[in-house]
Parts: sequence; structure tokens; C-alpha cells
Amino acid sequence: EKLMRGWSALVVLCLVHLVVSFQVFIDFDDGQKVFDANWNVTKNEKYTGSFQVEEAREASVDGDLGLVLGTPGAYHAAYLDFPFVVDPADHEVIIIQYEVRFQERIHCGGSYLKFISALEPMTKVFDNTTPYSILFGPDNCGDINKIQFIGRHKNPVTNQMVEHPAKNCGISFRDLLTHLYGIYIYSNRTYAYYFDGQEVVRGSMYTEFDPPFYPPKMIDDPTDVKPLDWVDTISIRDPNAVKPDDWDETLPEFIPDPDAIKPDDWLDDEPKFIPDPKASKPAEWDDELDGEWEPPFVYNSACDHVSGCGPWLPTKPNPDYKGVWYAPLIPNPLYKGPWTPRQIPNPDYYEDDQHPFPPIRGLGIEVLTMQGGMMIDNILFTNDTNTARHIAVMSNIKKKHQTEFYEAKELAQKEWDEKVARYGRFIQKYAPYIAVVLGTLLGIFVGVIFCTSPPSPKKTATTETKDDQQPNESETK
Repeated sequence: EKLMRGWSALVVLCLVHLVVSFQVFIDFDDGQKVFDANWNVTKNEKYTGSFQVEEAREASVDGDLGLVLGTPGAYHAAYLDFPFVVDPADHEVIIIQYEVRFQERIHCGGSYLKFISALEPMTKVFDNTTPYSILFGPDNCGDINKIQFIGRHKNPVTNQMVEHPAKNCGISFRDLLTHLYGIYIYSNRTYAYYFDGQEVVRGSMYTEFDPPFYPPKMIDDPTDVKPLDWVDTISIRDPNAVKPDDWDETLPEFIPDPDAIKPDDWLDDEPKFIPDPKASKPAEWDDELDGEWEPPFVYNSACDHVSGCGPWLPTKPNPDYKGVWYAPLIPNPLYKGPWTPRQIPNPDYYEDDQHPFPPIRGLGIEVLTMQGGMMIDNILFTNDTNTARHIAVMSNIKKKHQTEFYEAKELAQKEWDEKVARYGRFIQKYAPYIAVVLGTLLGIFVGVIFCTSPPSPKKTATTETKDDQQPNESETK
């Protein structure tokens, strides 16, 4: 309701000022019911992921809710329809900005947003086939760690919608802090990527997309080939240079340092690497074919909180070291300069005055994430730079609070680990003495128990029966 009231006011503002300004801001603080009432969540065989509006698990601010993609290993899809259409061509700048926080270590998952195109019909169900205008946000999976920025543009020659991904828009962060990602799209066909409120990358729509939004008039001739005798090596080794007689290549780079002092906590008897105690021989291992199995080596955890392990062999740089001798470089007399192919008219060139991005009607989240807890919050879509900067300041305050929380947590863990390691070194050093003392005390204890135990009562050879104790009849008479 709060969100819809804000939109109604914005619609009036846009109409009065002839689409001078607009703003959509979504912070999810109104809770799950408002989300369920305004967003269309796709649920089918492919999209099984759920959305929860909740506080962060750690270092949260009371009442600050975010949208959590809560199902690991699942596709998530949800769509929000705007009450008005935004045409980027009507504005000097278009700003997309929002927060992402990974509450678990990210392995694979997207956290980008899709801004839905109003130029094409909306699909019956929001999914990966729904036409979008702009895709922006982090994308992480294995070695892929980047910011996706893709625009869909109508080719005026073929009348087909073509995807244009940016070549470089920076990287995303994989820590557990809140980070603010933003893209500013300007009317002069340039863009700027912002991270935590600071500009990181600036580029052009003409050169930084592949394929480019606006193809060049001239291109390299693909049939042109560099001549075989073309020399483009600018420098060569001097063929007349001679190695000096006093140049000794056999001297080592480092030599023993007799003045070094061994730290008190250096563990001479602890190897730096040890066989992995958790490793076990694979079931398919054949000693006759593969040889005797040996466990892999891992770093010795006993060396974590000391200056070092193993033999104490300090070294220092050798002042007489010169290394391998190479002849100096001189200008190449055959150098002709860099070779470039000749230019020809681009057969795919076209003139296009339309804006790179078509009008926008709504917002969608359509991603696969392999871990739970990914949180999205404070989504801003506007042309007001002051609002964007203000929200960036507030976001950095939130991140500062989280940083202090994790620094305190890390310090406490480090102190605990050092205490455990200190006790471990103490026990390791004095274990033989402790064993002797405990063994002696145990022997004394057993001896004392044995010597002070009371003797058990002895049994008599014969016992009197009850009948034997009765007087006989003659005596009583």
C-alpha cells in the first residue's frame, strides 16, 4: 500500500511536469504481505524458488527487511509491473541502483535485475523468454565474477531485437557484506558503473559493447594479410654485446644469514607439511598397478599461530648476485612500425538515432542460485542523481556496521584460536613430564587404597547350631 501510494504521487508529478522526473524505490520494509500483493511470483516445474521478506541473519538493523531468495539450487522468478512506462529517451540520465548481500559464501548464482521492455508484448508467465530492455547486476559462477550489463536494441535494418552485452563493467564482491551496485545511463550514449556509491567504470555505447549499438562506418578488411617481410619488432638484443669477465651467473640469489635470531616460538620438530590425516586410499586404487598409496600432504595446522616450523635456515639477499646475463636491447634497424589492415566500408553499417534502450514497463528477478540467503534490497530506478547519492550514503553506513560486526567476530575467533594453540603447544612440550607425574600419582593412589583397605572377616571351621545351644531334658529336670 505504501509503495502504491508513492507511485500514484509520482504519476501525477510526471504528468504535471511533462515527464520531467520519475522514481521507483522498493525497500521491502512493509513485509511479506505487501510483497505478495504486488509481485507476481512464477511457480512451475522450472521455477521452484521461494521469496521471503526478512531481516538479515547477522549484523542486521531492526526493521530493515530485504528480499531473500531462499531456495538453494533453484530458479527464482518474480515480476513487478510499474504503474507507468519510462522511456529512457526522455531523460538526460537513467539510474538503476540496488543492494545485494550474500549471507552464505557464493559458489554459483546470479543476482541481477531485468527491466522489462514495453516495446514488445508481455509473456503470459514471467520467465527467461520475457523480453527485457536492460539487464544489470552481479553474476557469479566458478571463475565467472562480473557485473552483467546487457541492453536489447532494435536493429533498424533487420527489425530484430539484438542483445548487446558490455565488454567490461567491473567485478562483483563475494564477501558477506551489503554492496550497492549502480549503473548510470546518459543521453550522450555513455554509461558509468558505480560500486558502493563510487564510479568505477565509464564507457561508450559506440565502443564498449559487443556487438556495438551503433556499428562503425569503416572496418578492417578481413582479406588483408600482413606481408611476410613486415617487421614489427621494435627492439632486438645487441648482437655485438659481450658478457663482462667478472659476471658470475653461478652465484645464488640468497645466502645464509648468520646474524638472524630464531624466534622463541619457532617449532623445529614440526614439519610445515604433513600427510593429510583425513585422506583415505580410494577404493579403486590397485597397489600392484598404481604402486603403494601415499596420502597427499597438507599444511600443518600447528604452524598457524607461530613464527614458523621446520629447520631454522634463515637467509638474506646475496649482495654479489647478478643472475643470468642478457645482451642489452637496441633499436631494430629493420623495424617498420605496427601493421594494420586497410579499412573498407562496413556492409552492416546503419544510421540510428533511436535511444539504445526501449521503454520500460516493469521489473523482474529471474536467476538461478546454488546457495540460499541471497538478499536484494533498496531497489532504485530514477533520473534523480541526488536521491541516488543519498541512498548510497545510507547504504555505506549499513555496510560500515556490518564490517565492524565481522571484524569483532574475527578478532574473537582469532583470540580463541591462539588460546587453543597456546594450550596445545604447552601440552605438547610438557606431555612427557605430565605423563610421569600422572603415572606417579596414580601409582601412589592405588598403593594407598590397597594398604588401607580393612581385612575381610575369617570364617570358623565349625559353627554351633541352634539345637546345640538348647539344654537337654535330663538337665532341666
